[in-house]
Amino acid sequence: MRLENWGILMQNFKGHGGLGKISSGKFDRRLDEAHREEQFVFVTLDDEGEAGTRLRALAEQDLITAGFRLWPKGNVETANFSDSELAKIVALYLDLPAGKKFTGAQLSAARKKTKKWKDAVRACIKAPEYPFHTGAEWGAQLARWALEHRAYSPRREKGQRPIVHNLTEIFHAADMDFPETVKRYKRPASVQAAI
Repeated sequence: MRLENWGILMQNFKGHGGLGKISSGKFDRRLDEAHREEQFVFVTLDDEGEAGTRLRALAEQDLITAGFRLWPKGNVETANFSDSELAKIVALYLDLPAGKKFTGAQLSAARKKTKKWKDAVRACIKAPEYPFHTGAEWGAQLARWALEHRAYSPRREKGQRPIVHNLTEIFHAADMDFPETVKRYKRPASVQAAI
């Protein structure tokens, strides 16, 4: 599944090729551009720093029109996928040969030794020729996996992975008429974080 075929563009903040920090002018300019072009904007961020306060303010200014999500377990990966699934997703994403693939148990053990799960992934790969970076492509890989593997999830919300719940809302937004929908369905920013 290619998200672009649904009219969905994924952009990243701090990862590989990202927009920078949420407080950066580059991010604000991208939101202004999306608003001018009548694009729905849905933002997901790891729950760190002042992100929640900033997102609520942007939603009140109608710059985040389709909602936002802060991942409470620290990041989108650990909030939605098991270590076993993440090991498989990384292998697909990097097209790892059999000798470089690792298991969920190996990833779990590496995560106990480091604070950042990305560092644990890099420790498991042990190969500089397979650099692991998060970014828009990684986000798209996570979305594809979640949509293609809906039946199982250790992390459920309303009967499904939280990311699938958000993707469903995004697909619905892609089918809506922008100006009328923003007027009719605007939610207060205080409700956004619960979506």
